[in-house]
Amino acid sequence: MEKVNYEIAMDMLKNMPEKKKEVLKNALSRNYYLTSNWAMEFGTMIIYKEGFLLRLEGTRCSFSVFAYDRDGELEFARKPIENCLNKLYEDDIDLSELDFFQFA
Repeated sequence: MEKVNYEIAMDMLKNMPEKKKEVLKNALSRNYYLTSNWAMEFGTMIIYKEGFLLRLEGTRCSFSVFAYDRDGELEFARKPIENCLNKLYEDDIDLSELDFFQFA
């Protein structure tokens, strides 16, 4: 299951809106300044019946992106209120520095 979640996470990062990519790039820059590592150390993928939430945590910075699953197509949006979503499960994601170089 971890490989599927990794692929969803990478798909979300590659296809999210440009504004969101800039926010991630800024978070990665802050993390690089503090750790000399161009990556977020911890990642969590939360799977809801309605969509996906990717949370990334770095040293003193964080980033999250939510997308609805519309028949296999990602529709990015603000995360709805937690109690309006049907959580299926949560899984840790291992992302490396190579996964983030597209935002360098």
